[in-house]
Amino acid sequence: MDRGVSAGNVFESQTEQRVAEVWREVLNVESVDPTQGFFDLGGNSVLLLRARRLLVDIFGKRIPIVTLIQFPTVRRLATAIDQISATEGRTDSEILPAASTAITPTHPAQRTVDDESRRSGE
Repeated sequence: MDRGVSAGNVFESQTEQRVAEVWREVLNVESVDPTQGFFDLGGNSVLLLRARRLLVDIFGKRIPIVTLIQFPTVRRLATAIDQISATEGRTDSEILPAASTAITPTHPAQRTVDDESRRSGE
């Protein structure tokens, strides 16, 4: 079994694996289930900001904090990053959530991150 993969789960892409590596580092956990949410794994608003910074450094794209909230699992976030990379020539290299999708935070930490994001203008 690959390091960092929970029993029964495998990473479907290199992007998924790279996102999982960031989560393992930020959350200080040995393994990450690609279908489990960041906040469910013990994340909080401060750790989410740290994860965002590392992801921006790795992928070289502006990733608003709201994107990490809208795509809360390794698998969903990696899919969003892959989709934007596939259309990179037609975008401004920014990974954004769908404009028509209202985000309703379900975890208290998500509400805190959403409030911080609005204050910082992201």
